[in-house]
Amino acid sequence: MLRIHDPQVPEQVIAGCFRRQQGVVIVHETPLAAAEGSSAIILLTNWVEYRPNNAAGFYDALYQQMEQPTSGEDIAGLGFSVHIMGRPNFLAIVE
Repeated sequence: MLRIHDPQVPEQVIAGCFRRQQGVVIVHETPLAAAEGSSAIILLTNWVEYRPNNAAGFYDALYQQMEQPTSGEDIAGLGFSVHIMGRPNFLAIVE
């Protein structure tokens, strides 16, 4: 299941991009709705809506919506490479 929120792209456009995956892709009106019940969140944008004044509270709220959240540190600890765009020193990359 792919749950998408995009504050700039209309739902019809997003749905059109995923015609072949009908029933597997759901477009949500809010990032919190998209995060509900998820195991992972991928932010592939730098829209201002994802950079709120209370960023810590915003991301904590996303985390609270998740079913089985994990952190970059947890994933790196399993041997995966973690690349966080825009924050090169945020986490040591494990190769």
